[in-house]
Amino acid sequence: MDSRKKSAGFTLVELAIVMIIVGLLVGGVLKGQELITNARVTAAVKQVKGAEAAVLTFRDMYRALPGDMVDANMRIPHPPGVPQGNGNGNYQLDNGPGFPPDEEGPFFFTHLWLAGLTTDINPIQGEAAWGGMYPDAKIGSCGLHPGWSLGRNADFANAVPDNAPMMGLHLTFTRTPRAVLESCMTSNHAARIDTKLDDGGPITGSVRSYFTEGGCHEGSGGIYMESDTGEDCGLFVKIQN
Repeated sequence: MDSRKKSAGFTLVELAIVMIIVGLLVGGVLKGQELITNARVTAAVKQVKGAEAAVLTFRDMYRALPGDMVDANMRIPHPPGVPQGNGNGNYQLDNGPGFPPDEEGPFFFTHLWLAGLTTDINPIQGEAAWGGMYPDAKIGSCGLHPGWSLGRNADFANAVPDNAPMMGLHLTFTRTPRAVLESCMTSNHAARIDTKLDDGGPITGSVRSYFTEGGCHEGSGGIYMESDTGEDCGLFVKIQN
């Protein structure tokens, strides 16, 4: 009888099988993360396009811009507890992030919601957090804030670098409702959204970054720094002239 003990180590074949399994697991995790990222970018783009379509429909229905409508409390039915406000009817949205609550922006999405044109908000909750009078965006730490790049809205007019400001109605991806412009997404997310909606450049077209320094994009070259993993980007997205 052979009394020699068998070796307890793995054979090369067994090690190869283990390495293959580990590789498949890692590949599956990375692929899953990529699918999640793509889904979030697609959802954020869908929100923007949905808001744009809703504004066009609202204008057809009421011959007015949501938020700017002078007699909204008389023309749009609204249940008790829903904040309602009228605009001045100048076909501009006279506010942007950081402007006082008596401006028109807080009622932009509320008018769309009351008209049955969006479900992304619950204005009964008020405007203190995303999901109240402003939508919670489907990407990063962002929400969507409306504004107009004309007149007193210096944030929109001056923050776009190296080019003439984009005039017209915008949605802004930013971190805090009614605050100053704050970054809320990674450069990779911003680049993907820009590519799906516009030209992929952070300082040109109808989608632009509002930060020139840090991890969002390289200012002089107009290239998103997609390897940066911090939430260093915020975007202006023009949806109406």
